[in-house]
This record gives sequence, C-alpha cells and structure tokens, in this order.
Amino acid sequence: ADNGTGAVTVVKMGPGSIKLDGHNTFSGGLYLLQGRVQFTGSEIGSANPDGGGSGPIFVLPGAYLFPSGTAAITNAMFVAGAGDAHEPLGAFRGGTYSGMVTLIGDASFGGNAIFNGPIVGPYSVTLGSAATVNGGATLNNSANNWTGNTILTARSNTGGNTVICGADNVIPNGFGYGNMTLQSFAVGSITWNLNGFDQTVNGLSSSGPGTTSFIQNSAVGT
Repeated sequence: ADNGTGAVTVVKMGPGSIKLDGHNTFSGGLYLLQGRVQFTGSEIGSANPDGGGSGPIFVLPGAYLFPSGTAAITNAMFVAGAGDAHEPLGAFRGGTYSGMVTLIGDASFGGNAIFNGPIVGPYSVTLGSAATVNGGATLNNSANNWTGNTILTARSNTGGNTVICGADNVIPNGFGYGNMTLQSFAVGSITWNLNGFDQTVNGLSSSGPGTTSFIQNSAVGT
C-alpha cells in the first residue's frame, strides 16, 4: 500500500526471482530491472493479478513477469526485452492482460500469454517462447498498433508454439508497418492459427527449415 504521504514505488533489481503473494494497492509503479517477478497469490489463497499494485508496470530488458492464474492484469504495461539471461523466454511468461501494453523497445512474449488489450509502440514484437518453455500467445484486440516487424517463433529445441488470432486483423498492417516472419527450428514448430478470423499482413516469410512452420484455421465450420 502507499505510505500515507505519497505513492510507493517498488523496484526489482538483481538476477534472482521473487514472488508477490498479496493483493497490493501501491500506486507508484512496479519496475522490473532484472530477473523474474512472479504473482503467486494462488499459492496461499486467491490469484492476485493486482500483485503489481494499481500503477504502471515496467518490464525492462533482462527481466520478465510471470503471473500465475488466469485472472486478467489491468495495469498499464511498458515493456521491452526478451526475458532474463537464464530464461530468455519473453518479457511476459504467460498471463492475461486487459490493459494497454506499450512497447518501449523490441519485445517478445511467450508462455501462452493472452492479450485482451492492445499492444502499441514503434518497435517489433516476437510472439512465442524460443527457449525454456513451450508456449505461444493469443491476440484478441484489433486495435493492436505496433509498427515494427512481427515474428512468430518456435521453441529452439523441442515442442510446438502456437499463436492464435482472437479477432480480425490483430497483426498491424498497411503503410508504415512491418512484415511477418515465421521462425522455425529443426525440432521445434511454430503454428499460426487464424482461428476463423481474417488477417491481412504486409509481407509473410519463413526463416529456418520451413518444414516446421504452419498456418492453420482451426475454427469450427471452416
């Protein structure tokens, strides 16, 4: 909570990990500079999507956020990077996000993160964890507005990642926006599931062996 005379800010430094179990109300922001921060309220009671307080959450290169449970995080997010040095699996490892995610640098998201709110900013986005864990991402907002390239990546050693569309045109496209690449590996696959929705992209290419890159439409009746 705030201290009564001003807003409290929490800063996570150092390469280790910490767990936040409580329902927090501090409003000065949560800053992840290094390592892992995990919201683990469900370990002692109920899920705590408010583990980061009520203010903005900043995830900087060398750090990542690991929410537990399915409740949506509503904080405004400001994000860059691809995780920490030991687990380069994305700035987010899973979680559901209903607030705006603003890119402050190129960023990757994996662990089956779900984005109900828009992702915006003049940088590139990588979807899918290339290391440590399998897991893609789900995009549910047609107002996404990042202007860099979009990379859908497989895990680099085994298993499959899937990126799912939850609405029409969740990948930004048109003049001033980037292209899309499906990045595969010899033993890891990447699947882009259109899920019954329309999607326009500026350009589409594959990187890697290609035989492990897939585009499908798994919606019932299609």
